[in-house]
Amino acid sequence: MIAVDLMILWILPSAGMGASLSKKPWKSPIDTLIEVLDLPGPVKMEGRRPPLPQYMLNLYNQIADSDGITRGKNPYGAEIIRSYRLSEEQNLSAGVVLTFNISGLKPGENILEADLHLFRTKSKKAGRHSRHQHVGQVSLYEVKDPRRLEDLSSQRLLGSHLISEHAPGWEVFHIKSAILGGLKGAESRFQFLVVAKDHLDEPMFVTLALKHSRQPLIVLYDQEAKHPRLHQNQQHRDLLENDDSWMSHTRRRRSTTGASEKEDPSSLRTHENSAQRQKPQCSKLDMFVDLHQIGLEQIISPKGYNAYWCDGACDYLISEELEPTNHARVQSIAHHLGLNEVTPPCCVPSSLQSITLLFFDENHDVILRQYEDMVVGNCACH
Repeated sequence: MIAVDLMILWILPSAGMGASLSKKPWKSPIDTLIEVLDLPGPVKMEGRRPPLPQYMLNLYNQIADSDGITRGKNPYGAEIIRSYRLSEEQNLSAGVVLTFNISGLKPGENILEADLHLFRTKSKKAGRHSRHQHVGQVSLYEVKDPRRLEDLSSQRLLGSHLISEHAPGWEVFHIKSAILGGLKGAESRFQFLVVAKDHLDEPMFVTLALKHSRQPLIVLYDQEAKHPRLHQNQQHRDLLENDDSWMSHTRRRRSTTGASEKEDPSSLRTHENSAQRQKPQCSKLDMFVDLHQIGLEQIISPKGYNAYWCDGACDYLISEELEPTNHARVQSIAHHLGLNEVTPPCCVPSSLQSITLLFFDENHDVILRQYEDMVVGNCACH
């Protein structure tokens, strides 16, 4: 089986090729790949990595398989899911104030939904009294007046949930209106007040996990205003133009072949047909992309994936397994008859699959994102 190692992305033009570079600023293939994936660039993950939010890891495992192939749909149909860890907390007699910093949103990025995830641990005091005395309510407020945090009437109520001290677990509040309002006012710092009261409207003892994988988390479910596909064709052209070593190698190989094979058209057609028959049939071949080896250490999962590629001959009388189009059949006949130097049909992807990446951004916040048309599903003669 043929495999392609994409470490070739590290190959740079030699010093002697400087004069042949295009007028555009030279951009390495790895930089172009970062642009195609719209990543923040190589993020140095020095020392211990920040704790990975449990919700984001669970969501990734629900949506993607072990190879990163997308198998499920994102909540709310989001293309990008951003998570923001707790920046600081402040304990009050009324409750606890949670502060988050939100950044990294691109111009035109549309927020479909926003949630605040809180994990309640089991209270150590819960077992001292009967069960019915410890059913209460946890409420979430948007802080509107930081100077009067103890005055709940000065804050904005976002939602309330019935809870029991005996039953730890996640509480998820929808906070889209608060996030949109803050971003509209160019805010990046968001504060929320969590208050718990029992059935007698008295303060209730509730413990929130504030560290590690279950710490409070804001999750934004976003969609891009313009799909990156619109820009990828230009980025691909830039990759080919800027990677002069690859282009020069291709040109040299083709020119050498052309110079060494000076044959008349009839003999050339015979050799072409012979070479076509000797070439393996069109099929899907391995092309493993090791994301960590090429410098993208911020990728959490998958660390690499098999993108595959298509290669092989599309013979005369193409097999139905290769799903030839009617045009490919006609082109194959024309090539077989030697009409107007028509080449045989090409072995190309007939279906593509998306992958899902889980990665850290430059602020070490965790993002989950889907990328369409990244893995060859099937190959066909077209």
